[in-house]
Amino acid sequence: MTPTVTALLLGATGAAMQEVAHWYSLRHTLARARLRKLARSPAYWAITLAMIGCSGVGTWVWYVDAPRAFQTYLIMGAAFPLILKKAVGTFGKALKLGARPATTAPSIQEYFQ
Repeated sequence: MTPTVTALLLGATGAAMQEVAHWYSLRHTLARARLRKLARSPAYWAITLAMIGCSGVGTWVWYVDAPRAFQTYLIMGAAFPLILKKAVGTFGKALKLGARPATTAPSIQEYFQ
């Protein structure tokens, strides 16, 4: 496998592993209606899949000139979504998604919690 493909795949795998760990940590709160609704949302899964793909690309871009060990690619891939989640959680509180009234529309922050 070429270093490019390795970085892309392992970066995406790291992001996917991070997402699995995120949902595992939420396993006791899945009874909340709002969280169940979010888990069934196609928009949430589209954002998640895009983030996994972008993590692979980001890992490759970051290390294109200096290939690293497999573990580094996994960790970097997992770091990309976490950094974005924290940034959105900090700066995205006022933003809302969808055309519904503000009281029922999920916020961008909810997609990244």
